[in-house]
Amino acid sequence: MTCKYKDMCWRYSYTLCLREKPYDTSKPPIRFDLIVWGYADAKMLQKHKSVYAATLPIKDKYESQCPILRGQKCDDCNEYKAQIAKDIRFEAAKERRKATPRHFQPQYRVQIPPEIRKKIAQKCRYKCYYCNRVLGSYQKGTRLKMHIDHIIPIARGGSAIDEANLTLCCSECNQKKGANIWQKGCMCVL
Repeated sequence: MTCKYKDMCWRYSYTLCLREKPYDTSKPPIRFDLIVWGYADAKMLQKHKSVYAATLPIKDKYESQCPILRGQKCDDCNEYKAQIAKDIRFEAAKERRKATPRHFQPQYRVQIPPEIRKKIAQKCRYKCYYCNRVLGSYQKGTRLKMHIDHIIPIARGGSAIDEANLTLCCSECNQKKGANIWQKGCMCVL
């Protein structure tokens, strides 16, 4: 009977050490000693932050023995249970990642070149495409801001920088329209 985690198990290393070396129960075993004497691997220190035994205080040398070395099953070993739980969580996370593929889309805005912006503004005669207000003029004490808008929004499959899909509009109309498609005088979702 072998434990598949014995190379990562401190309890297994302690038991091997206790069988061969004299042990003083008043002083806790130090994991560094187990590594120096060759009972444990240095990689095992990465698993736990402390260098002292996880099963302290140990009353006698038989209390901390690994069930595998006693010829029993590992079912009652806490290190074995923790490693099994860790493996189950890892496999579940791996399956979740496979089930939900990640399709990352860039979250940056497409910059429309200044020459295209100017061309669209001239084509629209500096008027809002939706409400026909003159942009850049003052109304109610505030200046109407110009926006370049996508007639068919990018979210609905419109082209990002195609001139045929771009128009000039005021900020109010652009906010009202949002990701909808405009049709003669009303904002409609198609």
